[in-house]
Amino acid sequence: MGLFSGYSISIDSTLDLPLKLRHKLQSTVVSNGGDLCHTCGRHTHFLIHALPTLDRFSIKLSHARKHIVPVVSAEFLEACVHHQRVVDHTPFLIHLPPLEEITIPALSVLSVPDPLLTFRPSTLR
Repeated sequence: MGLFSGYSISIDSTLDLPLKLRHKLQSTVVSNGGDLCHTCGRHTHFLIHALPTLDRFSIKLSHARKHIVPVVSAEFLEACVHHQRVVDHTPFLIHLPPLEEITIPALSVLSVPDPLLTFRPSTLR
């Protein structure tokens, strides 16, 4: 039985996450008996967010918020391996910003009215 046996762990591997680090995190989970989830849902125990900032809000982060999955830093895995047990995750929590503070660039562009697409009855005469 492994350290993470019975735990489903997902890794938020955005495009900014270096491939070596992603493989190291995946290897740590799997080699210690954890179930590596490619999605984040209600059966996920932890979402590992390895980057120091939340400058991009991924689908996995959105699902973690929806399903109340703790989002923790990669140091959580290191601490568990170091102590050879699953440690308290609260010191490693990454607090997600409130939804109203999250901007999605593609949608913010669409929110600006385009004068060419604006319907004006006076132009139909």
